[in-house]
Amino acid sequence: MPAFADRFLPPEAPELLRRVAEYWNARRGTRLMPSFDDLDPTGMPWALSRMYVLRVRTAEEFVYRLAGEEVARPYGRPLRGARISDLLPEASARMIQHRWSRVAREPACCYTNSEHPSTNGRFIAAQRLTMPLGSNGWKADHILGVACSQSISLDAEPTIEGAIIRSVIWRNLATDKVSVEVPSQ
Repeated sequence: MPAFADRFLPPEAPELLRRVAEYWNARRGTRLMPSFDDLDPTGMPWALSRMYVLRVRTAEEFVYRLAGEEVARPYGRPLRGARISDLLPEASARMIQHRWSRVAREPACCYTNSEHPSTNGRFIAAQRLTMPLGSNGWKADHILGVACSQSISLDAEPTIEGAIIRSVIWRNLATDKVSVEVPSQ
């Protein structure tokens, strides 16, 4: 049987995303998801600078609880207490909030490869993995994310609401089905 990460991450996904997915999967055991308290920073020091945790306040409201320095760097500020709408233009923030809502609601894991404009005029290119966390193991109250990103200048014009979406892959944890979102250009 393939590894958890290999069942939905594309071959070009960074090894860091695969390692975090496998760590998350091991911590969840037989539940749909691990809890925030199940995560042990000493068990994944190699990922901390690129990880973030969002508190799920409502189905559409997420606040950064923690964010490693590499996650915060492209925004030029600490992220604790911030909302994505504080960091990105409205259309991009709305798109990301929609993804986070789906991660928490289904629950699902989501791999994204995209470039989004930031409020400082630069684009943030990243491959990201977001996964739910829930204190009862079945309903998300946090989201764990990991991002391999960089701040870039684009030669091409954005194509979808101010962003370039290269790929989005979902893995529904209740059904174990994998689906690919095909961006409309």
